[in-house]
Amino acid sequence: MHPLKDSLKHSNDPRMPPENEIIIGDFFPQPASGSRVFVSIYATNRISGVVEIRDSENQVCHSQAFDLEKEGDALEVDISHLPTDDYLVHLSILGKRWERKMWVRR
Repeated sequence: MHPLKDSLKHSNDPRMPPENEIIIGDFFPQPASGSRVFVSIYATNRISGVVEIRDSENQVCHSQAFDLEKEGDALEVDISHLPTDDYLVHLSILGKRWERKMWVRR
């Protein structure tokens, strides 16, 4: 359960995404030192997309497709193979693209 999502689920709160809008959070934990990071994705419908991680030299280090079933799902990304670096993460969903920064410190 996600406390924000649950507290807003049955209200007309303006923080809930309107129909077909997608809200992408920041990756956590930051900086990352373990094997996984997460990002919350809020959408009113089931969504599919691709996450792509690029290193400081703009090389693709990781790419994965994903499907999220319900609003407020957290996307889990395995970063166990990534060395210390500053990364730019591209999330592509329904023809739109978001960018987030991610730091890995080993």
